[in-house]
Amino acid sequence: MTVKKHKTLTVVASMAVAAFALSSCGSGGSQQEEVSAPMATTTVTATVAVTVTPSDTSPEPTTAPPTRPESQTARPEPTQPEEPEPETFRMPRLVGKNLQDAQDELQSLGSFFVDQQDASGLGRLQLVDSNWKVCRQKPAAGKAVPLSAIVVLASVKLNERCP
Repeated sequence: MTVKKHKTLTVVASMAVAAFALSSCGSGGSQQEEVSAPMATTTVTATVAVTVTPSDTSPEPTTAPPTRPESQTARPEPTQPEEPEPETFRMPRLVGKNLQDAQDELQSLGSFFVDQQDASGLGRLQLVDSNWKVCRQKPAAGKAVPLSAIVVLASVKLNERCP
């Protein structure tokens, strides 16, 4: 059996250039300046082929060992991790309440996901929640609601009638 392995050999060679002195050019003085050149880095990449011949010359088996059909192979039954029941709260009756008070009550129960809607259908934003009253809620009062559920509160301004 012959096995070829290729190795990439990377050799990084660094060359340093020593500082040299220049003699003054026609100034009559004997001043010398030192000039240093920047360090140069050279990367050399070489590919080496290696051939390995084992000393054992016995022939390799030409047949694969017998395997059992899949139906006979014992496989453990996959186990599903039991998901914990989500934490819930009992939905309070919020219709008729001030929108800010309704939100405060939901938050005190652990519910922080609220979709505020304009019940009049005008698409207005509730900028000051205390100026609005709740006309509709979803889920209904008395239901067990997961803490991760989105509660919908549809409201109108305090001086308006619920549709």
